Amino acid sequence: MPIEFDVLRHRDLTCVRLVGSVDISDILTYLVAYKAHPNYRPGLNEFLDLSAWTKTNMGYQDMRTMRHAEREMYPSKSPKTRCGIYAPSDLQYGMARIYASLTEIQGDIDTAVFEDVDQTLDFLSIDETDLEFELAQERATFCKLSTHQKTAS
Repeated sequence: MPIEFDVLRHRDLTCVRLVGSVDISDILTYLVAYKAHPNYRPGLNEFLDLSAWTKTNMGYQDMRTMRHAEREMYPSKSPKTRCGIYAPSDLQYGMARIYASLTEIQGDIDTAVFEDVDQTLDFLSIDETDLEFELAQERATFCKLSTHQKTAS
């Protein structure tokens, strides 16, 4: 899947990574999977890593479609959901800025785009070492659950 994600329930954070070529159908598929995740709840903050995203055919209308599809994920109550986007290349940065401008219009997400991963993590008040540890724990737990479900079938 061109979009990988982890939901860190103890940190109220979703880590999302786009890999390779990603189009609007990939994003819509991801949104369905994300909302079905057992740790999902509306309003989780997001760390969006675009560093491995290399190609897209998406344009402004696709970005609007994505924002419409994710509308229910962000409650209008305070505090706003925070979305830190790490976008080191020109393509990634440009697409991320389009997304950020759409979130500003709707006012449901406090979005910031950075070319530096440390600035992105600082925006979300995350320590990189803690994040790596929690991601490893989450993936290990998920693998145990998946293995248990397969053997129970």
